[in-house]
Amino acid sequence: MQPSQLFQIDGYKDFVLISTRPKCSPSTDLDFEVIENPAERVEYDPAQSHLVAFAINYQSDQKFKARTLGQSVVNDARIVSRTFVQVGVLPQSNAIVHEAKDPSNNCTFEGIKRCFIRTAKSVGRDGLFVFHFSGHGIRVGNDQWGLAPSDFDYTDRAYITASVLNNWLTEASCEAKHVLFTLDCCYAGGIADALTTTDISHRSLFIVSSCTANESSYAVNTLGHSVFSYFLAYAMRKCIVKSGDAGETEPDGGHRPPSSAIALQTIFTECHLCSEALSSLLVKCTNGSLHSAMTHPNIQILSSYTAKSFAVEETDSQPQLGRFTYVHGLYDQQKPIQPLHRDTENWLSSHRHPAGPLSKLQSRNLLQRPEVFCTALCTMMYSVGSFQLYYDPATVACVNTFIMAYMNVASVIDFQSGGTDFSVLHLKLALGYYIEVLKKNNILFDPLGALYVRICRENNQPEEDTDGAAESTVSDIPPITEWEPL
Repeated sequence: MQPSQLFQIDGYKDFVLISTRPKCSPSTDLDFEVIENPAERVEYDPAQSHLVAFAINYQSDQKFKARTLGQSVVNDARIVSRTFVQVGVLPQSNAIVHEAKDPSNNCTFEGIKRCFIRTAKSVGRDGLFVFHFSGHGIRVGNDQWGLAPSDFDYTDRAYITASVLNNWLTEASCEAKHVLFTLDCCYAGGIADALTTTDISHRSLFIVSSCTANESSYAVNTLGHSVFSYFLAYAMRKCIVKSGDAGETEPDGGHRPPSSAIALQTIFTECHLCSEALSSLLVKCTNGSLHSAMTHPNIQILSSYTAKSFAVEETDSQPQLGRFTYVHGLYDQQKPIQPLHRDTENWLSSHRHPAGPLSKLQSRNLLQRPEVFCTALCTMMYSVGSFQLYYDPATVACVNTFIMAYMNVASVIDFQSGGTDFSVLHLKLALGYYIEVLKKNNILFDPLGALYVRICRENNQPEEDTDGAAESTVSDIPPITEWEPL
């Protein structure tokens, strides 16, 4: 297997980026692509390695119950834990996931501390200690970041800072050969940056964060996960380090290579590229301004108390109209044509570029995954709605504007994916995400609500109880979830 790219990083050996194509979702088994001769590996003993993950899907303080994160954080913690096991990093018995809704209180400040220290103590001298967090991130002023446990209440002792994590490592007298933190929360990069300026008590610490110190993490419900955790699991499955003979086949059909190493930089590079590509498709219109929701995962490597920070630096063909006969039938020929604003069209055209985010996803066959394809469609529809609201608010809620938006977005994705089938469910979800922009900005959307009802009834799709209000007909549409800090 030939590497597609080699690059050199500050005093470290060459890392190998393998160009491979996964065959299915990281939520299911897939055939692993193996790095045969990696130039650099993080080595450890799987039998001595342990993982503890926390999914903060409940906030107990009355002020923050409404900000409780949903099932996606649980999905994220589970898929990260399961992937570490399935690729052979550690045995199933050594991976534990704690959920805030469990009655054990293991996700409170004291609970996380107790479980963190207990797990860190269990790791052998040649093992890998993995700590994963999915939940809210906290920023206090301009120089303090932290993780919010389930009992967060804004007191100084109620959130987990970089110094707290370091103190826990010290208290545990952690002897692990390597320590890996994977942080999926808003402002995760701030916590990672703070750790690089802390007198770290461990000789080899890796921090992989979902975004920078000034960004939010995002979960898109069509993906079932946050963008970061989904692609972290995908990258781990894609970039397996082989040591010894071929992996044995597990009873569940997965492969578990007898691996005692992970190509962490390679994994991060792939996760970084895919996370940036998908998140770059999302643009928000908030308080009269357009904002990109692109996230930039980061990796920090702290070795021998020295901090090192790494960053990884057409034609106009249209879809075959036969596949869109139904959508064309929804266009109101009696109403004026509603072309998209020029800047909206320019943004869409940029995604036809061979170096653009859709092309990067397609080059890895990711657009063939139903959840990624659907998420790309829905986030782009959300973004087009944001552009239209900003540039042409008078027509944004018109049915014909939505139809033009859907056909243009479908054309761009079709151009990159090579003729993927669009279904009524895709249309329904796209409409829901488009409407979500209007809902968030308090724009009336009665004609679009009526269109949603029509689509459901004409195609035997389920619809919510309307109670006579058009808005409630789209209440079943999952919105973009921004993990805004508490």
